[in-house]
Amino acid sequence: INRPANKRRIPGVLTLDEVAGVLAQMEGETALLARLLYGTGMRLMEGIRLRVKDVDFSRHVIIVREGKGNKDRVVMLPRSLVQEVEINGQVREMDTSGWHDYRSWGRDDHDRFFTHIVQSETGRIAKMLLSKRWSVVCSDEDAFITTDKPVSLHHMEREKFGFGTPGVMVTFPLGPKRMLAMDDMSHEPANQYYPLKDGSAGSFNLTTWRNGRRFMITGRPIFEVLGEIVSLTPEGPI
Repeated sequence: INRPANKRRIPGVLTLDEVAGVLAQMEGETALLARLLYGTGMRLMEGIRLRVKDVDFSRHVIIVREGKGNKDRVVMLPRSLVQEVEINGQVREMDTSGWHDYRSWGRDDHDRFFTHIVQSETGRIAKMLLSKRWSVVCSDEDAFITTDKPVSLHHMEREKFGFGTPGVMVTFPLGPKRMLAMDDMSHEPANQYYPLKDGSAGSFNLTTWRNGRRFMITGRPIFEVLGEIVSLTPEGPI
């Protein structure tokens, strides 16, 4: 006896006016969630599990974590949902007039925008860095890669972080033999010089390499540096 075949039915689809009518009857968080699901194509549980830090208002995108197939993906954030946003108890209107120009930005445009943000936040970032422990890792021989984008941020647990994230480490190669490290390890002595441990240069150079843009300079044999970096990657040596 054969199994009965599943019958395929044509799904019922609401018109734009019908969808607008349904959404108009909703209020509060239910209305926001419904508009979010409809405007982004997110699934119900994806919308319920959505975190504030996964919403990028500057790029008008949402990062969906662990979606179908346990995969991450990016969806567009409808401009109609971000006409205003509440920050520290104050409601501020969102200006989306430059959204179309932003979509056509290249790497240089993003770099200039990042530089502008850093310049405007210089005082606040300086206070954050001054509250950290400053130390210098030293090597008797050339060990560290120098690059055109030397400042690197590290975090042991989080994928997304910034200067103000608790536990973040900021490193800056002062030269091939010196690496400035700023961290939150206040229980350790500050303003100290620490000798480079054997094999630990690879972890610093790996982050610098990933963070670099145009060029990287090293005083050591390039195959030796690359070998240390490869040994730290999940794939391991090729």
